Amino acid sequence: MRFALPVVFLILLTAVIVFSHEGAPVIDDAPDLSLPVYSACAADADCGFVARPCASPAAVRKDRLKELRYYYQSVRRPVCPAETPPQEAAKAVCIENRCTARAEGDRPEETK
Repeated sequence: MRFALPVVFLILLTAVIVFSHEGAPVIDDAPDLSLPVYSACAADADCGFVARPCASPAAVRKDRLKELRYYYQSVRRPVCPAETPPQEAAKAVCIENRCTARAEGDRPEETK
């Protein structure tokens, strides 16, 4: 009995450790670029381009470029999968007082 009790305890402890292992939760702490603090503009000159490594390109206010480039190059890059698809070339334009990323070939919609 003295020998069996520690052996059973070790077996149960090993089973709990092996089968209760879960992957670390993924926390998406990326800034919400749709907020006015990141996207409000008055003209195209107010907008700048941010290449996000794990998502599509984004246009943001120029006064926030330094902060966001640091985030996407230093904080977010190590989390991205290796097989991230290549990003399209884009430019930042101001449409309806919001910075928007457009592909180089896109033309603004004409109003009638």
